[in-house]
Amino acid sequence: MLFMSDIKNAATRFWHGQKGAVAVEAILVFPILAWAYMASFVYFDASRTKNTNLKTAYTIADALSREASVDQNYIDTMHDLLGYLSFSKHETRARLTVVRYASATSNYTVSWSEALGTEIAPWTDDNINTISEQLPTVPEDDPFVVVETFMDYTPLFNVGIDPFTIKYLVVTRPRYFPGICWNGTTAC
Repeated sequence: MLFMSDIKNAATRFWHGQKGAVAVEAILVFPILAWAYMASFVYFDASRTKNTNLKTAYTIADALSREASVDQNYIDTMHDLLGYLSFSKHETRARLTVVRYASATSNYTVSWSEALGTEIAPWTDDNINTISEQLPTVPEDDPFVVVETFMDYTPLFNVGIDPFTIKYLVVTRPRYFPGICWNGTTAC
């Protein structure tokens, strides 16, 4: 019987003892703290990347709205600017379009459109109206600039965010000229 009481006393001392409690708590809490730190980093990075991409889209739209005529060299420079300003490790894509609204038919028409990068095509008169709910209603035959940017985002750590594509559509009016002509042509 003496042996059983020794075991019982040892178990009671172990149960009420405090030795090693901090180490055990640290082992239990450390994975949660590490995940929370990585998650906050990923969520902040995703938010920063989205914000940078939006500012880049507005910058390109503003630069384009100040031009009277653009050519392929100017468009290629805008693509380079998109990659530079967005600090992207992935391919950046954009679509630059000058659109007009015809109130008689309640349709939009494309003066010109250029796609920069892969996986996107320029807008045409046939398909521009698929995004009509995102475009403004403007006076008859009044041109406006539509800049769309696309950038893939892949989180650095797996904390619950899947890779996704950041997309923005920015609309602005030409600032100093009645339209933005393509490559010196009269079709603005």
